[in-house]
Amino acid sequence: MDIIINGDDFGMRPAINQAVFEAHQAGRLNSTSLLVDGAAVDEAVALAQQCPQLGIGLHLNLDPYLGYDVDGYYGRTLSNVNPSRLQEAIENLDALEREIERQFERFFAFGLSMSHVDSHHNPHLLPEIFAAVVRVAGRYNVRAMRFYPSFYEHDTALYHRHTHILAENHFRVVDHFRDFSDPQSVTYFNEGVTELMIHLDKPGWGGEVWCEAQFERLMSPAVGEQLARQQAQIVSYHALRT
Repeated sequence: MDIIINGDDFGMRPAINQAVFEAHQAGRLNSTSLLVDGAAVDEAVALAQQCPQLGIGLHLNLDPYLGYDVDGYYGRTLSNVNPSRLQEAIENLDALEREIERQFERFFAFGLSMSHVDSHHNPHLLPEIFAAVVRVAGRYNVRAMRFYPSFYEHDTALYHRHTHILAENHFRVVDHFRDFSDPQSVTYFNEGVTELMIHLDKPGWGGEVWCEAQFERLMSPAVGEQLARQQAQIVSYHALRT
């Protein structure tokens, strides 16, 4: 089985950049998602250029349009979205699509190859925004996307509709998705390709404690043993096939 261990927020701060770099060098991570307007993006790009086997995706940041981190809304599931800000975004969808395209253009201006697209707090999966992301990604011939059923909660009709749209547009998606914050996330893997989403900070670099803990757990002998026992091959989104 193949495992995409994908480190989000690359470029946000030096602690994340260093953690992603070290985890990749240690063979524990082979994929990351870049915030093109992150405070430490130039450093992230410089590190990425030293890692030709590291798959790098675009981590779209649409938080300013959706008011995340306000009144408890973070958008990690379909129902956890600020309804008033979402309505504003819908009413300005042309501007939102232009912002999505701007972030694609900035990514490619760094000279990087884009392995996939996902987003900070997952608004790329919202039905009102999903089509715009598919359109823009298609224009840049990017055909892999983070996509997983738990975001949709109990709206199976919407999930299947989006599945159909991705298939029609020849997008590649993983078979399974897990969050590394779940203590059981590496206990076993199903057949196929699993994305393991992870948030890392290098301890002692001024990051967040919970991300530092994820880095230390990822780099631990126990996780290495679990991956080896299951003969898990760590790959990037570039390994996906239609």
